[in-house]
Amino acid sequence: MNYSKGSKKRLFKNKSSLSDNSKLDGVKSFDLPLTTCENRCMLSNKFFKICYAENNQNQRRPNRTKKLIHNLQLIRSSKFVKVLSYEVRNFNKIRFFSSGDIEDGEQLRKIMQVCKIRHDTKFVLITSRDDLLLQAVQTKQTKPENLQIILSSGLIDEPVPQFEKDILSPFGVQFSHITTDKKTATCEASKSGFCGDCSDCYQKPADQTSTSKKDGFIFSLHGNNNTRKIKKYGNKSRAEIMKDYQQGNGSALQTVQNHAKTQNQTKQNQTKQTSKTQTRTTARTARKAQNQTSKTQTRTTAPQPVKA
Repeated sequence: MNYSKGSKKRLFKNKSSLSDNSKLDGVKSFDLPLTTCENRCMLSNKFFKICYAENNQNQRRPNRTKKLIHNLQLIRSSKFVKVLSYEVRNFNKIRFFSSGDIEDGEQLRKIMQVCKIRHDTKFVLITSRDDLLLQAVQTKQTKPENLQIILSSGLIDEPVPQFEKDILSPFGVQFSHITTDKKTATCEASKSGFCGDCSDCYQKPADQTSTSKKDGFIFSLHGNNNTRKIKKYGNKSRAEIMKDYQQGNGSALQTVQNHAKTQNQTKQNQTKQTSKTQTRTTARTARKAQNQTSKTQTRTTAPQPVKA
């Protein structure tokens, strides 16, 4: 992609859209405001109130706030692909997102387009938007080989449901969930606090070294006090919160469950329609056979003419 001096001046008059995260060991991330994900995440202040990004003081600094607002305006604009593909040109790895999430299918397509342009850079997209991934599957979009998409489970201590994996695995989606038991975490940053030499998030499953092939990525719950906050809820209270999340119209899990129900209903309707068609066909065949038999019997029993 070529950039004239004039286009560079117009497109890149703002500071970089990329952010640093100490846990990522130098890997840049493209982040968005928490308003893009708070309605769909159980860690947000609308549910358990233990969001790592929300509780991070840096998140509320003026420069950070300005950058997130700028990024949101950018990803919603037609300039996103050109701007970001230029910004990431010198990096080996890029992460979407340390905070925030995609809002619609168009933003997912833009991200995949950036990845296709910068095919030598490895990208990872961590998202809860299984409904948008489902749309990508249904519309037969192609995921770039250098982009790894990791779907986060909507529930704490519970992996992504198997029916969801069956739907999204053909698209090349990998899966993750959050655990309150740090001993079961497979993420290196969850165990040691830093990614170190681990690059599993940017690799296909066959090339990963730490991640469980069976369970996918298991991230430890961020924050020293957050596990205690989760456990302070009695089983009933926690179950009620999780039930509220599952029944929310905006929850990703609810969206895909509704899709599964729709698919099952469609299959049932197709089965019923096939049965009706087969019944009608069988009935027509039987009537034809009966009519043919009647005609044969009529010709056989018809009186023969008497010779003079």
